[in-house]
Amino acid sequence: MVLPSGEKYWTVLDEQLAVVEVADAFLRHVRFGRDQAELTTKSYASAVALYLRWCGRTARDWRAAVEDLSLFITWLRFAPRELTGLEPPAQGATLVLAGPGAEPVRGPARIAGVLVGVRAFLCHAAKICHVGAGEAGTAAGCERPGTAGVGVSGGGRGEPAH
Repeated sequence: MVLPSGEKYWTVLDEQLAVVEVADAFLRHVRFGRDQAELTTKSYASAVALYLRWCGRTARDWRAAVEDLSLFITWLRFAPRELTGLEPPAQGATLVLAGPGAEPVRGPARIAGVLVGVRAFLCHAAKICHVGAGEAGTAAGCERPGTAGVGVSGGGRGEPAH
């Protein structure tokens, strides 16, 4: 996204090419509230896009899906681009995913980078009350200041780099 001031940041678009507001608010905060680099928003947008895509394709609400992060990590590790890319799999297609023991599609460093962005997104959501307290907050490793145990929040589309 390019603002009238000329400042730039990356965001996430849904399948109808509309801005995903909760992701956009987080990415604006990263870029302008925390004064991070434009490329940081690109990296985070890619991570958040993958997380939201996984949530959508597995019928999970993004706020609650933090409890299933191990499944997200497995999806990142083994699901090919045909399943994780922008285009959804053909309707009615039978999807059989390889799992542990198969050759990973993404390595540990790429997965760790995605998880940094997803964790930052979920922590931001907790701070602005999009995500509630409980196990989800603990799983994301976030706490609101003074509230122990509570937590979880460019010109680009957030397309992941492989």
